[in-house]
Amino acid sequence: MTPFLETSADLPAGWLERAVAAQADADALLAPGGEILSFAALLRRARGLAAALARAGVATGDAIGVCGLPALETALLLQAAARLGCAVVPVDPRRPGQWRTAVWLESGVGRAFSNAGELADLGGDASVTDDGIRATPEGVHLIVATSSSGGEPRGAMIAGRNLAASVHACRERLGLQAHDRWLVCLPLHHLGGLAILYRCVQAGACAVLHDGFDARRVWQDLAAHRVTHVSLVPAMLARLLDAAAGGPPPPTLRRVVLGGAELSPELLERARAAGWPICPAYSCTETCSQIAAALPEEQSPPGCVGRPLDTFDVQVVDAHGHPTWDVGRIKVSGEAVMAGYASPDRRPGLGLEDGWFTTGDLGRLDSGGRLWVTGRADDILVTGGENVHPRQVEEVLRVCPEVGEVAVTGRPDPVWGATLVAVYTGSIGEERLRAWCREHLHGAMRPRAFVRVDELPRLGHGKVDRQRLRGLAAPA
Repeated sequence: MTPFLETSADLPAGWLERAVAAQADADALLAPGGEILSFAALLRRARGLAAALARAGVATGDAIGVCGLPALETALLLQAAARLGCAVVPVDPRRPGQWRTAVWLESGVGRAFSNAGELADLGGDASVTDDGIRATPEGVHLIVATSSSGGEPRGAMIAGRNLAASVHACRERLGLQAHDRWLVCLPLHHLGGLAILYRCVQAGACAVLHDGFDARRVWQDLAAHRVTHVSLVPAMLARLLDAAAGGPPPPTLRRVVLGGAELSPELLERARAAGWPICPAYSCTETCSQIAAALPEEQSPPGCVGRPLDTFDVQVVDAHGHPTWDVGRIKVSGEAVMAGYASPDRRPGLGLEDGWFTTGDLGRLDSGGRLWVTGRADDILVTGGENVHPRQVEEVLRVCPEVGEVAVTGRPDPVWGATLVAVYTGSIGEERLRAWCREHLHGAMRPRAFVRVDELPRLGHGKVDRQRLRGLAAPA
């Protein structure tokens, strides 16, 4: 068991009580509408909501579905559920209804909320005292949806001990302290956003909540609220730099944590040149968010995400499962690794092998123990008998003049197995791009078709949506 996890005080609901004891009147949440909740007010609201949920029949061990709740209500529900010992199961409201149904059925959701009014209807009273903290280290706090390689939904069960290990390790690496302020504009149906709420409560820091990402508003609030930390995906960073008009960040900002998608060398250099404190990071839903992170002063090269956090053991293995110093599949073990994928009986261990989780990512470890992420294992395309990773082709195409963003996928071909298709933004025409590829890419790596779009299809957390990309690349 995690050495610092001995009592309920070392779980999320206990963190809030400890923060109240230490600094009751300090800011805990800044809501999008301007409402400010101190730690004492947050605890009162969480207790009242927990009591209201219990009166409505929600019991310890139940699962509560969430779809599209505003950020403030999501934060309150997380704390109330943590006191009750319930699991919160958030899903992306943009996903099809059958996706949501599949995740909630698999997770055993009995009650779900999709708007603030539904929570208000419970009649939660901030003056009511609940029955105390019922959560346990092995109890599931979150079930967060992710996709299999085939696109089917799966829910990663995150137990209290997983959250405790992840939060402590992340705080240690990123230096989050009491009275710091972390701006939350990542979606709260992904662990990248959810994890910030837990980190802030544990540290006694304030979460500055946004309902979605608006670059201009984020830029304004970084200074207005003296923000010290912010988490972004690369597409968000690019828009934020535009909003800043090339200027430096506010002086209070110490960490810009970047993950969720590949960070291009050009964007990294642009941000660093303007003085932004970039922390490249690598995360998975199944590992309770961050696995590795590099600090700004380390000036990590593109593709390097720094050393693994202290809670993790990381291996890179070859096709036979043997550790290798070459590029291979990234495997992770440690206290922050999920309890397992969800099942109706909440049986732990599904998706794990002797406690190890094998990611879908390719990478390598260097002699200094730093992790480099090189692509997705399930993205490899076989064309004419040769293995081609889309990322290799994308890196070359990005330096082509007049190409903006680019993603490469495959189109089934009865002779070649797959032909490469480049989906891109920018002003260059297809014939000029084709000619440029003939000059700069050898045969197997050369796209045979090109699709120009206004913007690449992306998932809510910023990664390119490979399933929709294949649809764009399909023959007309």
